[in-house]
Amino acid sequence: MNPGGKSAGGGTLWRRQIVHAALLSFALAGCAFIELRHELEEMDRFSTISGKIEQETPSHYPVAVALFSEERRSDRLIDTMLIDSGEFRFVARPGRYVIAAFEDTNDDFRYQPKEPAGYYGDPTPIVLEPGTNVMDIRIALRRDIVLLNSEGSNTAYEISGKRELPNLWAGRRNIGALAALDDRRFGRKFASMGNWKPVKFSREVGPGIFFLEPYDPSKTPVLFVHGNMDTPRAWDTIIENLDRSRFQPWLLSYATGLPIEVNAGYMYQALTELRLKHGFERLYLVAHSVGGLVSQAFIDRYRAGDARYLKLFMTLATPWGGHGFAQKGVDRAPAVVPVWRDIAPNSALLTALRKSHLPEDLSYQLLFSYRSGSSGAIATDGSVTVASQLDPAAQARAERIYGFETGHRGILSDNDVIRLLNDTLNQAHDGAG
Repeated sequence: MNPGGKSAGGGTLWRRQIVHAALLSFALAGCAFIELRHELEEMDRFSTISGKIEQETPSHYPVAVALFSEERRSDRLIDTMLIDSGEFRFVARPGRYVIAAFEDTNDDFRYQPKEPAGYYGDPTPIVLEPGTNVMDIRIALRRDIVLLNSEGSNTAYEISGKRELPNLWAGRRNIGALAALDDRRFGRKFASMGNWKPVKFSREVGPGIFFLEPYDPSKTPVLFVHGNMDTPRAWDTIIENLDRSRFQPWLLSYATGLPIEVNAGYMYQALTELRLKHGFERLYLVAHSVGGLVSQAFIDRYRAGDARYLKLFMTLATPWGGHGFAQKGVDRAPAVVPVWRDIAPNSALLTALRKSHLPEDLSYQLLFSYRSGSSGAIATDGSVTVASQLDPAAQARAERIYGFETGHRGILSDNDVIRLLNDTLNQAHDGAG
């Protein structure tokens, strides 16, 4: 017997094992791309309906907007949202829809006939064709309008009721839902599903902002946003070291394969609803890798509104300048995961984010990582180049910049990073005085 497989027979066996492993990986990749093509075909069928709510007099009350299927006059509730900026956006499959809205003056998430309300039209069905968008829908809320369903009742207009949820975002079911870090939805299986099968993930699992404990108004929320091909479980070590007497961790979970703007839109919708429901005045945002891009795209929407609750933003190892492998995927892959187009260098999204500005009262801290021995133009943390993490536009927005000798995933468990993060959170908390 020859140790190490150095004989001719051993070498042949070793080469056969390598070839077999390579063929298996190609087969698995081929299956993934076939499934991805099916996902992309389904995504192409989704459409958006967006518009604005017009009120007779300005109000501080939230507005509930409801999307109903009008097929067979069944008035099935498809999706709902709470808004405060007057603008709404639904994602739905092809079909006929009716949109209604009301001002929730008693904060019970249920329509009463005395509340200002309105339809699009009288109501007028909206016909969605595959892959088309219906924009600039206007709905005027008036006190002399009473919302009725096809049976002459207003009982269907309840934002907290059961809904069909066949749309891309799976509605509101996970906004503020309680979960533990070892929840099965945060396992590696769903990290892969969120990337390669984002529609299936959104439909069967659903994005969400999860709470690890019931909401506590005496604690400041810290929203953690994971990176690509990952789940909220990535934050386990950092959360384990978080001062839970001062802070309550919230976890954004999302299908990482979807376009960044889609996930940023969901993030904005979910946080708007949570703020309207709980009334928190401060929130801190911590993001890893591509999660930083999602968060910046969210901040662009937040900045355009009236909210001023976001006070601290920290990113860890975010590829602000994009990723070369994403560009290779766009150029060569038989099917393209949508997020690859966003994180390819010089993409339309990255170009737009480079022009972003932060609110004046938002402190931004940029943390980057690098591997020992990597240097020069190809310095990297094992996944993202230092040059991408230190894109000049991101540096210009940062109040402080910190570098750590650790890997792309290692930054999430590095003791120095955890110490800095906790110190920064505590300083922000004490400064809020």
